[in-house]
Amino acid sequence: MLSAFPPVDWWVLAFVAPMPLLWAASRAVGVRGLARLGMVVAATLGMAPMWAWQQQWVFGVSALGAVLLVIYLSMYAGAFVWLASWIGARSRAPVWVAGPVLWAGLEWFRGVVMFDGYPWLMAGHPLIESPALARAGTVVGASGVSLLTLLVAGAVYGLVASRGKWRVTAGAGLVAVAAVWAVLAVLPRGVTETGGSMRVAVVQTNVPQDNKQGWSPPQRMMDLDRMLELTVQASDSEPRPDLVVWPETMFPGAALDPTSINEERAASLIWSTGPEEEWPELHYVVFTGVDGIDAPEPVPGPFEMAGRLVMPTTVAPDSVLAWQRRLGVPFLIGAEGYDGLRLEVDPETGAVESGWDASFNSTYLLRNGRMVGERYDKMHLTPFGEVMPYISAWPWLEKMFLRVGIGAAGMTFSLDAGDTPVEHLVETEGGLVRVATPVCFEGVMPGVCRRMAYADGARRADVLIQLTNEGWFGDFDAGRRQHLQIVRWRALELGTSVVRAANTGVSAVIDPYGVVLRSGVGQGGSGSDSRVDGVLLGEVPLASGETAYARFGDVVGWAGLAGAGIWVVAAGVLGRSERSQRPGTEETDKHGGGSAT
Repeated sequence: MLSAFPPVDWWVLAFVAPMPLLWAASRAVGVRGLARLGMVVAATLGMAPMWAWQQQWVFGVSALGAVLLVIYLSMYAGAFVWLASWIGARSRAPVWVAGPVLWAGLEWFRGVVMFDGYPWLMAGHPLIESPALARAGTVVGASGVSLLTLLVAGAVYGLVASRGKWRVTAGAGLVAVAAVWAVLAVLPRGVTETGGSMRVAVVQTNVPQDNKQGWSPPQRMMDLDRMLELTVQASDSEPRPDLVVWPETMFPGAALDPTSINEERAASLIWSTGPEEEWPELHYVVFTGVDGIDAPEPVPGPFEMAGRLVMPTTVAPDSVLAWQRRLGVPFLIGAEGYDGLRLEVDPETGAVESGWDASFNSTYLLRNGRMVGERYDKMHLTPFGEVMPYISAWPWLEKMFLRVGIGAAGMTFSLDAGDTPVEHLVETEGGLVRVATPVCFEGVMPGVCRRMAYADGARRADVLIQLTNEGWFGDFDAGRRQHLQIVRWRALELGTSVVRAANTGVSAVIDPYGVVLRSGVGQGGSGSDSRVDGVLLGEVPLASGETAYARFGDVVGWAGLAGAGIWVVAAGVLGRSERSQRPGTEETDKHGGGSAT
């Protein structure tokens, strides 16, 4: 299974990966009680090393949380063996008949339903590397391609493991699935490239996650200075970009809306260095204006207070807004967002009391030295990174879980979820381009991206730009590439180009077919795409029309979950009926893992 996914990317092994679990479930059909439980535990333990390797980056975020996550993800293998063998024992059909639908249902439950979803390493994800096979995703989505992959694996397993009528059934099933897949692959996409494009410059930062969580004022200023330097470099490229994009939450200040900035300015908040720290030499952070162009408000330089050099915290938004106005290229930036921000300073102690009606993980479009249009607030918060599903409904319980180390270390879990998609309007030579901005984890959630790109059967976004902070992955580059692989499915499903602006990489431009057109920044050239900073320039193709998936959504994903439930219920009813009519003993079927009574 590991080799089917990044970094190995042997996608053809996606058809082989389900077979060990089918074999284990087949062997468990003829046993009961503790013997079957032992096989379930063995399947769970067998998957644990794979998940531990794939999710190793989580140990750097929360060690206890990582252990629980590995156990939770591995239990799906055990659940499959238990349920598939239970169905096989009662339905008198081999495991490979119901197994593919059951596994697809469990995947959808894990990926979208339970704990707000975790759609990592789905069965069909590797097939994005095969344009011919992946194209079916424009109709049935990534979840449908996963089901097709599992059905092929089940039929092949049946051909090998079965005899007699079941082998014939497996062969017929394989032909039927291949025919359906072929039809889906040749159906009209419903989307055509318009011939237009938007030129985007992505500023990829390289701020480690531990730095960002303990961002000292001097480090903030150094990082801001470097980001502005890269922004100037990007803006001066020829032809000039239509938009410059920064990754998620890389803005080293608070919010960027005028109301919040004015509240911050009125509170006269300052940053100060520590006793042994000094302000770094800065070239792009604005204190008195940029080449004769003043900042939106006069920005005082560092001044002395109590023997230390201090500076106003508004130097961050003022610098960004001043440079945007000077360069004349719109900026798309991820930052904090507030409704009703309130800052009060105690005149005696200097302590700051802060409050707000709501706080968000947001994106802003900046033009003419100010925020324009609406702010987008992230709608789907990252499970156990920004919110604790179910648990956050009880603050006392959330605090208890945080104390014992469950959840991302250093996160406050104080964010609110937005409720409305927003399109940022970017002016290009070809006209206005509507940009939607899934933030980080939202890019892996198919329903969220579909809601952002389409509404009431009509396209509402021409481009998706995912602002993401990949610093969480630490040194685990395979995790970054897996994230990129999943997001490529969103482009294919929706027939919409996707741009990724990723802190620590991998930043990329993805066309409406899910193909990576460009990736890689830094001094090493196109081969350096992670844990380096730099600028990615790319022409983003625009498309019109809509795919069948965009119109109907994840019908197959939900159908797979319903189908799995139907199999379980039917097997339970069948088992009770047969036991009441003709009691007998179970014995292993010779035709590939079914049962006879």
